[in-house]
Amino acid sequence: MHVLIVPSWYPTERQPIGGSFFQAQAQALAKHGIKVTVAYPEIRSLKEWRTAGQVGRTKTDQDGVTTYRSIAYRWRLWKQQPPRELYRRELERLYDQIEAEEGVPDLIHAHASFWGGWAAGMLANIHQLPFVLTEHASSVGQQRLTSEQANVLPAIVEQANAVLAVGGGLAATIKETTGRSPVVVPNIVDTEQFNITQSRQQQNEPFQFFSCALLTKGKGMHELLTAFASAHKNSAARLVIGGDGPEKASLIKLAQSLQIDEQVTFLGMLSRSDVIRSMQACDAFVLASHYETFGVVYIEAMACGKPVIATACGGPDAFVTKDNGLQVPVGDVAALSNALRKLASTIDTYSPQRIREGCIARFSERAVVSQLVDIYEPIIDTKRRQRSG
Repeated sequence: MHVLIVPSWYPTERQPIGGSFFQAQAQALAKHGIKVTVAYPEIRSLKEWRTAGQVGRTKTDQDGVTTYRSIAYRWRLWKQQPPRELYRRELERLYDQIEAEEGVPDLIHAHASFWGGWAAGMLANIHQLPFVLTEHASSVGQQRLTSEQANVLPAIVEQANAVLAVGGGLAATIKETTGRSPVVVPNIVDTEQFNITQSRQQQNEPFQFFSCALLTKGKGMHELLTAFASAHKNSAARLVIGGDGPEKASLIKLAQSLQIDEQVTFLGMLSRSDVIRSMQACDAFVLASHYETFGVVYIEAMACGKPVIATACGGPDAFVTKDNGLQVPVGDVAALSNALRKLASTIDTYSPQRIREGCIARFSERAVVSQLVDIYEPIIDTKRRQRSG
C-alpha cells in the first residue's frame, strides 16, 4: 500500500510544531509497513522572500517517510493569485516528480480542507485516485470560514471517498454544514513518552493541578484562575500553568488580585520534555478551553494516568468520562470551581493504570493506524476492481 499524504501545513525549520500531528501519523503508518510519501507545497508571502529568499523543491527521507517539499511565493496581489491556486499548481508539480520516482500512489490522504484538501481533491480527480480527507481545523468546527472557504467546503467533502474528523464536535459540525457524517479518527498520542511515574500522593506533597496551553483568551485561563481561587484559596493546593502568549501578563495580574499568586506558578513556554515532566509531576490536569477540535493535551495527561477536568468544548466530549475525570460547561466558573474541589477530594477513587489503559486503547499509534488501514483497504480495493472491470 502506497499512501500520498497532502498536508495543508507541515513542520518546517521556521515552524517546527505546525502540522506535527500530520507528521506523527505519517511516521506511524510507515512504521507499520505502509509506504508513505508526503507532498507539501509551502506558500509564502513576498515579504518573506525579502528575508528568506528560498525557492525550489527538496526531497528528504526521515523515519521511513519520503517528503517532497516546494517553496513558492505569492508574487501578485491576493485576488490575482489566490493561495489555493498557487498551492494546487505546486502540488501538481510535486506529484509529477513523486509519480516518476516513487510510483503511482494507491490513495491520497489530505489533512485539512484549506487548502491541502481542496488541491488533493483536484489532483485525485485528474489522476483517478481515491481520496481521503481528515479535517482538523477549528475554523471549520466553529464555522469561522471565509465566503470562499464556505463555498468550496461542501464540494471537497462530497468528493472524498472517506471523510474523517479528529473529534466528535468537529464531526457534528461537518455533518450539519455538508450533510455528510465523518468518521472520528483521533490524532496519535505518544503513549510511550507520556507514561506513569510514581504517584505524588505517595510523596505526601500538596495537591497540584497542571494546565498547559497557548495563553490566549480562548483557552479559558481567566476562568480557571477565578475558579481555583474560589475552590482552593488559602489551602495547600497548587496550580501550575505552562505556556506563553498574549494573555500572560493579565493572568499574572489576575492571580495577584485574587490573592492566589503564592499558589500559582507560571512556567512560561515549555519544551516537549518539560511538558512530560510537568504532567507526571501533577495530581490532575485541567484546561477550561472554549473550543477544541481534539484536545491532545488532555490525552497526554491521561497517558500519564492523570484524571482531567475539561470543558464541554467539542473534542473532549468524546473521551472524558466519570472514570478519567470531570467535564463542565464552557465558561461556567462555578461548575469549574466545584470540579476543582471535587477532584481534589476524590483523587483516590481514580485508577492511574485504568486511565492510561483506556487512553492506549483509543489513541496509541497502533490503535490509530489500525483504524486508518481499515478505512484505506476497502477504498483501494474498490478502486482496483473498477479499473480491472
